[in-house]
Amino acid sequence: MINTTERKLLREAERKIDNLITYQQNTHRNHIIGVLLYVLIGVMWITFSDQVATSMFDGEKLLMVSQYKGYAFVAVTALIVAIFMFNMVKFSKLKPATSDRTSPGRSSGQ
Repeated sequence: MINTTERKLLREAERKIDNLITYQQNTHRNHIIGVLLYVLIGVMWITFSDQVATSMFDGEKLLMVSQYKGYAFVAVTALIVAIFMFNMVKFSKLKPATSDRTSPGRSSGQ
């Protein structure tokens, strides 16, 4: 037979597992949304910036402008990725651990 304390521990463990699974599902969904957003913005940038550059320049100047807008795209997206990664590291340091390393009956402050 399972006593009351063991039932509480089992319920707590189930709750923590459910929370971890939900967190992982949300994280995966957020990553997919981020990638799709990056693809959408990248395609829009290439399409519309090419149209603008073609309407304003021709020949060798168009080639130079296309090269510079490519560099600008790489620089801006690198900055966005760097900010995102910095915030991920900062967030992971602030976020409490998902695993419980304390033994039953002990608080984390002991």
